Amino acid sequence: MMKVAVDYNNMDGYINYDEVAKTIEVFLPDEAKRREVEDYLKQAHTLLVPGADCKAPFVSRLVVAHESLDDFYCALSRLWERTEVAIQWSRRIN
Repeated sequence: MMKVAVDYNNMDGYINYDEVAKTIEVFLPDEAKRREVEDYLKQAHTLLVPGADCKAPFVSRLVVAHESLDDFYCALSRLWERTEVAIQWSRRIN
């Protein structure tokens, strides 16, 4: 189980990703924002990501957050732009 801390409007929350079950759960006090994040993470997105060796130009890639940990991370990298929910990579989750 992978847990990532998030923040929206000074409200702390987190997102769980289960690699085995390929499920994502969002925990945020603001219900409307929680649903918005869930909807974003359920959708497939075509994103520009660095090439394989990070020296190549960016390439277009289809990302489905629940399909793999790598896709989950890619989707999270655009979460702020799409939902204004910030990822707090260094915050511990109890």
